[in-house]
Amino acid sequence: MSANPRFVDTNVILYAHDMTAGDKHSRARALLQELWDSRDGCISIQVLQEFYVNATLKIAKPLDVSTAQEVIADMSHWHTHTPAADDVLGAISIQQHSGISFWDAMVVRSAAELGCQVLYSEDLNHGQSYCGVRVENPFQVGPEGLHGYRQVGGAAEVDPPVPLHVPGCREVGEPPHEALDGDPRLQPGQRSTQAVMRSSAE
Repeated sequence: MSANPRFVDTNVILYAHDMTAGDKHSRARALLQELWDSRDGCISIQVLQEFYVNATLKIAKPLDVSTAQEVIADMSHWHTHTPAADDVLGAISIQQHSGISFWDAMVVRSAAELGCQVLYSEDLNHGQSYCGVRVENPFQVGPEGLHGYRQVGGAAEVDPPVPLHVPGCREVGEPPHEALDGDPRLQPGQRSTQAVMRSSAE
């Protein structure tokens, strides 16, 4: 498992494959490329499911099914959380105590289960922490502002996290999901770094 696992929400992956998204498209592509190169990228089965539906039906220039399948096959080589019944129950507790949607709570739960300290998402409040996972909106700050840093007077400062500890969370720092250990899909060098960056232009 990566020493610095970071979770990516569906919306960021969609922007990376939406050629009409302008600056968000460029930023999302750059972020995914960096996560691929560092082997730090984390997702969940839910994210892959949401990506398929939205990428083939809802973005301005939808992907064809075969291209979407290739993207999903490539991204399945990232650290991937497969939720179980306990995770659904945990997400319900997160939803009830935090006020976020159930589906967002499932994303938070998966990120926490993978030991991520950062969740890249446009759908949750930038700077908020849930279960020890800090939300960062990659489109709200410049690249130098990611990972909890911001520029103030030319010097980088760390934004203090806004904690929100709720039932249903496994706090970051506990061992990641055992099912991921030794997974051959997570070994580097199996796929081209460009394969994950497909777009509707192909």
